[in-house]
Amino acid sequence: MACGVMSWDDRLSAVTVQPDGKTVGAGWVDDGNTSTILVQRLMPDGTPDVSFGSGGLVTTGAIDHSYRAYAVGLQNTGKIVVAGLAYDLSLDGNVILVRYLADGTLDTTFGNGGITSSDLNGGPAFQAAWSLGVTADDRLVIVGEESANGLVCARFTADGS
Repeated sequence: MACGVMSWDDRLSAVTVQPDGKTVGAGWVDDGNTSTILVQRLMPDGTPDVSFGSGGLVTTGAIDHSYRAYAVGLQNTGKIVVAGLAYDLSLDGNVILVRYLADGTLDTTFGNGGITSSDLNGGPAFQAAWSLGVTADDRLVIVGEESANGLVCARFTADGS
């Protein structure tokens, strides 16, 4: 996937193909202080899908957190979901899910303004979703890591709760 100018710590870490043949990749861009989720969609011929975000790219971040996407999935509705981690300056990391509409805008009906951040163990620890599955009824299943207990698996409803 062609993303333009990227630094050594920017990456796409997941990919999926939509039923219409368009390819969706997810990862992050890093400015040296924080990371921001990057989602890119390409046409079947490999050119950027200009109907998605800005020139085929969408970024999602926060001023005081770093967001990284490690997995991407498609719901039956055509909505795009990425999973990964959000961590603050103290490096307290939580599982994050972000859902986008077909045009790349955040789906505000999902979680809190399109984003669900979940502290799965209720305390300070590193948690991340490394992979994402979408069930037939659009529930989201993540598998990842939690520093206090090791492996973590969680299921979210289709609306991110």
